[in-house]
Amino acid sequence: GYINMKINESSPVPRGVDQKIDRSSEQLKALKNAKLIMSLVQQKLFKWFPMWRSFYTKMPPIASFGAGSVGADGVGTMCTTGSAIFYDPQFVVNIYDQAKKDFADEFPKDSKGDVRIPNAGLAINTGQRHPMDYALFVIIHEILHCSLSHHIRMPKHVSKYLTPQQLAYYWNIAADYEINHHLMKDVKSDLYRMVPSGVRADEGGFAVPEKDREFFMSSTAENIYWRIVLNMEEL
Repeated sequence: GYINMKINESSPVPRGVDQKIDRSSEQLKALKNAKLIMSLVQQKLFKWFPMWRSFYTKMPPIASFGAGSVGADGVGTMCTTGSAIFYDPQFVVNIYDQAKKDFADEFPKDSKGDVRIPNAGLAINTGQRHPMDYALFVIIHEILHCSLSHHIRMPKHVSKYLTPQQLAYYWNIAADYEINHHLMKDVKSDLYRMVPSGVRADEGGFAVPEKDREFFMSSTAENIYWRIVLNMEEL
């Protein structure tokens, strides 16, 4: 939790305290905004993806700064242990803000030509594009990690060339390929949008040669994992 700090304006402020107050204030703001975004995500998920309601209800996402993979900016992502789902509030806010820009061409415009973000309630009820749609994708992604038991499916392998940490990383990547391409082919895939940094075989930082794409887009996580690991061990 957060500690409320009150400093007398006439008292000297110890070095570093003002930075800590600013940091706490920023996190409180991010937490408040992220919870609002996540509440919208929950509503859209419950309306359009009833099969995932029980998962969400049993494992409601937990706010945790630094969750998941932490980037150079110190902001985490979303992650799961298999029994709980965590999200970095700042990450949720960041992808919401990014979506405002990325989805601008899909939003209605007013008489002056300015972009108007659809009302959240209307977007939820009608399935319109909304800035929440990146976060909705990531939440369903994490739910699928749990429902597909990726936390217990990792093949046992002792490598002469790769560390256990590297093997775990490649397993996570393989599982992401399996999930993301499934979600992109889902009949309701127009209701969310994959985050640009997501793992996919056809474009982005995780793209593979064209001759290998069908394999990475349709295989199980296990088969993709072995392809990656054996490939890396041969280097």
